[in-house]
Amino acid sequence: MIWRNLRRTGYTLMVAISSFVTNPLLKKQPDYDPVKDFTPIAIVASVPYVLVASPGLPVANAEELIKAAKAAPGTLTYGSSGTGSPQHLFAEMLNNMAGTKITEIPYKGGSQFMPDLLAGRISLSWFSSVIAMPYLVDKRLRALAVSTRDRLDSLPDVPPLAQAGVPGFHAEQFTAIIGPPGMPPAVVERLQSEIIRLVNTPDLQAKFRAQGAEPRPGTAAELSTLLKNEVALWGRVIKETGIPLQ
Repeated sequence: MIWRNLRRTGYTLMVAISSFVTNPLLKKQPDYDPVKDFTPIAIVASVPYVLVASPGLPVANAEELIKAAKAAPGTLTYGSSGTGSPQHLFAEMLNNMAGTKITEIPYKGGSQFMPDLLAGRISLSWFSSVIAMPYLVDKRLRALAVSTRDRLDSLPDVPPLAQAGVPGFHAEQFTAIIGPPGMPPAVVERLQSEIIRLVNTPDLQAKFRAQGAEPRPGTAAELSTLLKNEVALWGRVIKETGIPLQ
């Protein structure tokens, strides 16, 4: 019923992911402001990432990685899907916070650099937990840390990077629902409550987790705060690391 009413009133909703925030931050002339130009409705889920190393890299954990990176600046490499990708931003955030210089090797997509990572032609990268898991189970890759504040249920022995040599590190990809500017509060509240109700159902939560996402139902106010925090975080990382604007 709610979706039928929305169609009659002409509203268009959008599923926003983290690139919704980072894309305009990477442009000299942004097309939009992710905070001011939209109406936040609800947070849906988050996607944790895992820092993984080639099995031939002689480090067993994040502390050893940082030590090795500092001993030979620029020698270790990481694969990314290009400027602004999660691998790029997470790795440059690590470089910035840990004082390391791990060199980016950009590719056109994760599927292209995975063979090089498995073969040891690049040293490490970041992957969502669901993508990383098969390679970790059969020991073709080694997990060094997770990007979240807490350990993951699927990788209980892998510490957060914040507890493994980089205090304060926290990064993950979010999924949320946003709408056009100026939506009536009553409509936002109704949408928010319905989305949160759906995200809290066991069936939908199981589907999210099967895709490597953690259900994270949140209100419009919480999404507003999240967007502001993400703009501040990645704006600072982009500025401090000198990532060139497009």
